[in-house]
Amino acid sequence: MRLTADPDVSGILIYLHDITQRRNAPDHLANQVFHDGLTDLANRAPFSDRVEPALRRIARTGPEPAVILLDLDR
Repeated sequence: MRLTADPDVSGILIYLHDITQRRNAPDHLANQVFHDGLTDLANRAPFSDRVEPALRRIARTGPEPAVILLDLDR
């Protein structure tokens, strides 16, 4: 329905709302869950997922490897 031809309509109001932050929120939250806030490096969960297969692979071919985790904020 075209309202601009109606003599009772003196203007048109358009309301826009930027939803960029709302659309990016799930990605941002996922990044916060799996990455350190200060360094943006992978935190313990993804690190463990990646390092365990690598350690098993290395242990088959040579001496048993070791990994040291330091929790510096406590």
